[in-house]
This record gives sequence, structure tokens and C-alpha cells, in this order.
Amino acid sequence: MPTCAAPSRLCPRLALVAVLLMAAGLPVAAGEPLFDLDWRLALRGAYAGGGDAARFEPLVLPEVAVARKTLRGGYALSAGAEIAVGGPDDARLQALEAALSGDYRLDAVTGLAGRLELALSQDAPDFSGRPDDVAAASLVAAVDAEAAFTRQAGLLDLTLRGSVGRTVHGPTTFNDGAIADNGAQDNWNMGAGLRLGYAVTPILVAFVEGDAGYQLYDRASPAYLVKLDAADYALRTGLAARWPGVLEAEAAAGVNLRRFAEPGFADIVTALYDASLTWRPDETLALGARFSTTVGAPGPDAGGTARIAYVAAADLRYQVNSWLAVRGSAGWSHASFAGTADSETVLEAGAGLDYLLNAVTTLTADYAYGATSENRGPLEVEHRVTLGATLARPAQAGARD
Repeated sequence: MPTCAAPSRLCPRLALVAVLLMAAGLPVAAGEPLFDLDWRLALRGAYAGGGDAARFEPLVLPEVAVARKTLRGGYALSAGAEIAVGGPDDARLQALEAALSGDYRLDAVTGLAGRLELALSQDAPDFSGRPDDVAAASLVAAVDAEAAFTRQAGLLDLTLRGSVGRTVHGPTTFNDGAIADNGAQDNWNMGAGLRLGYAVTPILVAFVEGDAGYQLYDRASPAYLVKLDAADYALRTGLAARWPGVLEAEAAAGVNLRRFAEPGFADIVTALYDASLTWRPDETLALGARFSTTVGAPGPDAGGTARIAYVAAADLRYQVNSWLAVRGSAGWSHASFAGTADSETVLEAGAGLDYLLNAVTTLTADYAYGATSENRGPLEVEHRVTLGATLARPAQAGARD
């Protein structure tokens, strides 16, 4: 199975690049520090159970972020990991994320922005929805880069964007020692997009956007014996509202066409629905909601020529007083796999408390419910109770994303 050796060499290089970019950036504004450093270390103990299976998972979640603001923009480097500790000599990296981002204002109406992301993820072998005979799930590594150019001309605003990404899937290992190679899912993604908006009012913007992309696989699918290379074309139109500091909302609808390079596959036409809402009526309450549509690779341990997913999620946070906060979340997703009758439905819900013990320590308690159904079969349910503490820079203690 792939190890984290390559990513561990890459992360210091990302950090070095970030430091060089920051050091070479424009002067900071008067009164601004040269760098702004935030850090957080969370220690969690999670008890998860469903059906006849139950397990205890000690988790370590370190996070660090370095940022610099300049007169015309800024740079930021962030990294975080989720490590499951099974014993003194048994630690497994479940997730690793690192991101380098920056923005720069050419003038009052023109801007540039860019972002580079690295992500590693590996589900636990007994993760809800996985076959019972999986000993080690696939390790998925992804690198994505994107850039955007924005320009405002009166009531019109224009955004041009481009992206490139690489996704690699490690093998799946089963209890009997068998290994399933997921390399046929390894692929490159390239894309470009254009968005044109018109300010109907100072708060409301109507927009239309189009995207074109191409997904290039490394080798042929073992199920179809040909590569699943495909071009995607998407067109959306919608409305966006922004009331600074209080409300940000957007809703759009459109259509996506996936056209395969192999002429034997039929085109896939998918209706697109996307929406998001962030509402902060005061300093104590924050509410967010999202709905999205994605069309992409089937993924490891899945069949079909494409995965079409609809995802809905909502979360809220209420600051009861200066030392206690209450959180809640809910989610639903449904995925179908083109060319098959397979489907997957996931339900999630959770609630949590944050108790500010002192300037650097926050105690946390969470309950999470998860249920997965494959091919419209019975739900596979998991309950998770998590207790822990978060150590953070004093200015950040008690705050959660």
C-alpha cells in the first residue's frame, strides 16, 4: 500500500515555497505583523458502534496556519492532519490536507487569486458502508491547483478561472490477503470556466457561468477494457446575494454534458442544482446550508462509467455565552453510477458542545449519527460519541471552523 513518504517530502517544500513567496511579497500595511501564525492541537477519544461491531478510536488532529497580508493582497499556508492511534506502535494517518493560497489586486477593479491543495485520505477498514472483508481501504491522494482573474466594469463583473488536478488511488487489501488494484481510477483533471455577473441591486447579482473540462485516465478500466476519458461541459445561471457580515446566498441551476472519448459510451446529461447560504444575524449565531451536484470518476471499489452525486448539508453554531457554544449539523447525499443500477445513499446528523476551560483549552463533546444504504438496501447505521480537548493559540481558543 502507498505510504506517506512522498507527501512528507512534499509538505516541507510547500512550506519553503510559501515562505519565499511571503518574504518576496509587497510591504505589509502599517500596523500589520509580518506573519500571522495560528495553531491548534485537538485530542479526541471516539467510541463508534453499529450493529454488532464497536470500536474505540483515539485521534490526534494537529493544525497550523501561516498568513501574511500585504498592501494589495496576501498569502496563506495551512496544513492539518487526522491521525488514529491504535496503540503505542500503531498510528494510522486517516487524512492530511495542505493548502497554499494567495491573492493580489492589480488595481481597484482587477484581481488575481490562486490556490494549491494537497489531500490524502484513507477510510478505516470498518468504515460504515464498506464491505466487511476489507482489511485496508484505498489511500487516495489528490493535488489540485486553480487560478482566477476577476475584473469589474460598472455593474458587470467577470471571472476567468482555470484548474488542473491529479488523483491517485491506492490498492484495497482484503482480510484473505487479496489486493484489488484501483489504478484504473487514477486520472488527471483540467478545466476552465467563465462567469459573468450583473448587479441588479447593490446586494443582488444575476449571473451566468460556463465550464469546460477534461478527465484523462492513466489506463483502461478493467470492467470496460477501454479508458473512460471524457469531456465535461456545464452551463449554469442563477442569483447571488451578499449583505456583508450578515448574509451570503447563491442559487443556480443548469445542465452538465459528459461526452466520452470512447464512441461506444453514450453521453451523460445531468441536471445541475447548486445553492449555498451563510447567515450571521448577530455575533452569537451562525447558520450555513449547501446543496451541490457533482459528476466525476466512479472512485475506488465502484463500478460504472461516472459517479453522479447530489449532496445537501447544513450546520449551525450558537454561542450561549462567553464560555459555552452549541453546534449542530445534518447531511444527505445520493450517488448513482452511470452504466449500472448501483446507488449509494448517506444520512448524517450530529450535535456538539464546546466549553472554554481557559485561554488556551477548550473541552468538546460530540455525538454523530451516520447511515449508509447501497443499492436501496437496508441502512447500515453507526453511532459515534467523541470527547476531547483542543489546545490552541489564545486568540483562537474556543473557536471552531
